[in-house]
Amino acid sequence: MLSRFFQYVKKNKYVQYMLVYVAIMAILHVFMREYDSDTVGYYSRASWEEPSFGIGALYRLLKYRYESWTSRIVLEAPLFVLTHGMHQLLWSVINLIMHGILYVALDCLTDHKHSRLLLLTILLYPVYEMGTAGWITCYIIYWWTLTLVSISLLSLKVMHEDGRLSVVQMIICVMCEFYATSLEQFAGLYLGILVLFTMLMIADQRFTPSRVAFTVIQYVICIGNIVFALTGPGNHVKEGYGVWYWFPDYDSLTIVDKMVMAVNTTMSFLTEKSIIWFVFVVLILMIVLVKYPRDVFRSAVAAFPVAITIIRSFLSTAGKAYFPDYMYILDVYSDAARVDPTNYNSPSGYIPFILYMTVVTAVLCSIVWICIPDSDVTSDVPSLDRIADVRETWVLLYVIILGFAVRGVMGFSPTIYASSQRTFMVTEFVLIYLIQRLYGRQMKLFDVLPGQFPRLCRIGMICLAVLSVINNLLTITNRYYYG
Repeated sequence: MLSRFFQYVKKNKYVQYMLVYVAIMAILHVFMREYDSDTVGYYSRASWEEPSFGIGALYRLLKYRYESWTSRIVLEAPLFVLTHGMHQLLWSVINLIMHGILYVALDCLTDHKHSRLLLLTILLYPVYEMGTAGWITCYIIYWWTLTLVSISLLSLKVMHEDGRLSVVQMIICVMCEFYATSLEQFAGLYLGILVLFTMLMIADQRFTPSRVAFTVIQYVICIGNIVFALTGPGNHVKEGYGVWYWFPDYDSLTIVDKMVMAVNTTMSFLTEKSIIWFVFVVLILMIVLVKYPRDVFRSAVAAFPVAITIIRSFLSTAGKAYFPDYMYILDVYSDAARVDPTNYNSPSGYIPFILYMTVVTAVLCSIVWICIPDSDVTSDVPSLDRIADVRETWVLLYVIILGFAVRGVMGFSPTIYASSQRTFMVTEFVLIYLIQRLYGRQMKLFDVLPGQFPRLCRIGMICLAVLSVINNLLTITNRYYYG
């Protein structure tokens, strides 16, 4: 039995990478402890407000939470079960399984083509952010939803590729969607993907009666969860507390103010703190440079997001020393500062929004140039292939804009600053997916790079992943022993 397993692992590279990923996560889980934050609060409610914990107690707790605070009762059910008695060992085992499932699901979504790249990019995610409100709490609400929504997305992939889904598989995917879309961000993401999926299925004429029925069920679940979240009676209490505690002047903001704040907070984080974003824009720059070696304009446009990211992250100390006013303006607008009646006549207040929108525009233009080369470059390319390139472009643009939007919508919530970096989780994993997809379509370009450059790029990615794992380990341990 074991020999067969080892033979299977030896023959499948993607299984090897998955096991490496789970092993690294297992090491990190050894050092995770629950001492404070929201998890202790859930433990308190589950342990002290009821004489005994059972189905009745769980129902009363969820009913109270729905009426007084949140609509995420589907997510809080396992949270109350695991925090009652603080079953951290059981949670750790389930959590590692979720890590493995997530890796497998993402690998399947990219057809097992770049398992090593997926391993390196997923290791770049700052796992320590899952402890900012308690490990059990954040993992169940965010990571588990990400894992289950990835499983549900596989059903859309299978249908679009003209595959078959059994009744059991459909039920599993529907249950995963029901759980995952209980979190508002993932509900928005999944609804956006469903719309894209529907358009592609109609264009390719791949809808059958059973696929239409299954798709309608997914729409009903997703929209139903969104309506349930928006109409919850606890929303008013939560919003009132959020305004009072986190954002006292939130009610004075206009829609334009909230949109600008959404752009500023989202892009300031990506350019300053996200190593995944850095890898994404560097990949785009490399592809543009190889594809258009003599086009200075396109090279400059693709280099602009990379330059801003380097200045705002790696060179932040030098920037504050040599360009203090420039760095100060961007630093201020990374937090709660914004254009208001006291500074509307100062041009500097508008610089961050203009700069960040320029970065976004540069990225979108670069993606178009990557997927749709000039006519002189593709003069011998069949028209059908060119149509496929155009379609790929629209899909990638749609996905990246959707990734920005599901975080940007937080600008319309008074708790935008409460959940810190973990609210960018959806956006960062969208970027991870786009990295796999862009590299997969353009990987042949890297074969023409001179000398040892491709090898140096791979070594650089490995170094970044190792540093990220070490940083996760140090941050997790330092939180308890020195925090």
